[in-house]
This record gives sequence, structure tokens and C-alpha cells, in this order.
Amino acid sequence: MIVERVASTSPAAVLRAREAALADYDDEAQLDVSSAPGVIVDHVEIPARDGRTLAAVRATPPGQPRPGMVVFLHGGSYAAYAAASPWYVSLASRVAAAARRVVVAVEYRLAPADPLPAALDDASDALAFLLKDGDDAVLLGDSAGGGLAVAAALAWRDAAAAGRSPAVATERSPG
Repeated sequence: MIVERVASTSPAAVLRAREAALADYDDEAQLDVSSAPGVIVDHVEIPARDGRTLAAVRATPPGQPRPGMVVFLHGGSYAAYAAASPWYVSLASRVAAAARRVVVAVEYRLAPADPLPAALDDASDALAFLLKDGDDAVLLGDSAGGGLAVAAALAWRDAAAAGRSPAVATERSPG
């Protein structure tokens, strides 16, 4: 954890102090981004409603996975990060190992290039495709992805898609 001392509590002073403290921070050196042992990670494509394809990372645990899957939506304020970043690939593999379920981490469109509801449309399209064969799912999201997971679950419920909804929607937020 980075702790800094600032002479002023004005927003500009706090921001300058934070930027200075983070100037030498290296994500790769600070975070363990290794995958869980035995988990197979590959990249897949999911068809979207408008003919595009959504990229996704699939993490398959060793042995026989339990039925159902975890659909993971990454954080980043709807404007940053990607499911294929080392941190999120590592997280997906660790969730797959712990849950003994396949985890599919979906790349959704980001703002400002694609403002809302683009991310919700992508999450809903991924959910519809992944659940089309009657599988159950747990929706999991990190930070903004948590809000997106809840919104996608509510949209799925409201649309009464095939009379089913995800088993659960949960969010994880640091701090």
C-alpha cells in the first residue's frame, strides 16, 4: 500500500502527491500475475447481436469442471483495462481453480469510444450466448464490472430470457 504525506488537502495537491507516489510503481513487479497451477487459459470469441464478436478469456480448471460457469466482467470505470490483461487472466484462473468451474472473462466495449449502454449490451450478449444451452452461471464482476454484472443480471431477469436468470450476481471491489 502506498502512503503519502501531503502539505495540503486541496484536490490538486492530493492528486499531485498521488501521481508522484505512483510514478515509479510497476504493476508487473508489484502484483503476482501468475495463473493458478493446472488451469488452462485460452482465448475465445462470443457472437454479439450486431454481428460483431466479443473477445473473451476462458479459464478451465484441471480435472472435470463442475457444471455451470462463472462469467467475469473486469473493472476499470467502464473505460480502462481488459479481460486479457495479466492481472485479470490471473484472477480468472484463480477463480476457476477455487470454484472448479470454467470462467469466461468477457471483453466489453469501453467508454468514451463506446459509451453506455455498449458495455451492458456486450455483457448481455455474452450471457445470452453462454447460457443458450441451459447452463447455469454465476456472474462476477470486479469494481465497475461488479455494477455491470448486477445490471446484466437485472436486464436478463427483466427480459425473462428463456425463463431463467443467472444463479447469482456478485461484485468484488478493492478496499
